Amino acid sequence: MQSDPSTGRRKAEEIFDAGGKLIDPAVRALVERLPSPLLDAVRYHYGWAGPNGGPVTGQPGGVGRRGLVLPLLCAGVDGGPAERGLAATVVGDLLVNTSIIHDDVLDRDPMRRGRPALWAVYGTECALVVGDALLGLAFSLLGEQSHPRTHQALRMMSDSWSRLCAGQMRDTGQEGRTETSLEQAIAVNEAKAADGLRGV
Repeated sequence: MQSDPSTGRRKAEEIFDAGGKLIDPAVRALVERLPSPLLDAVRYHYGWAGPNGGPVTGQPGGVGRRGLVLPLLCAGVDGGPAERGLAATVVGDLLVNTSIIHDDVLDRDPMRRGRPALWAVYGTECALVVGDALLGLAFSLLGEQSHPRTHQALRMMSDSWSRLCAGQMRDTGQEGRTETSLEQAIAVNEAKAADGLRGV
């Protein structure tokens, strides 16, 4: 993710594209650790395959990678290789995808990024298990890091995930309510997004 030597700058789209080229192979390699009964559903969710391993149709799956390039950019701020932030980025990707899989189930949202959501294709039970499996991979990958602050990072991630779950509970508790204040809506969004991913 080095900058153009002629200008020292790059356009945002170039940064996102370069980040995606690092993130995608790393995520793919990691999820291949999962047992075979889960792989078809995971590949479908990420948009790497269609239902039951068939051809891909529609838009890419998973979530957009724009926000996930931040750890890569932080890792390269001193001029060093951005790859130093790749593990943190992959962990963030897994956490975000776990969250949206579970969120789609809870909200009964049938579509995700223009494609049928995972639960709508593979069923609620499968979607919940896949989300749990991705969460397990996130903790596994972070725990494998040899950085001296790995233990602290694991605790931060666990705490942030608890806050995300609390935000999700508040969100589901507002279902059917005719009135919700702006402050309540912001608090729920912060818990489900900002607080939930603060530990990454």
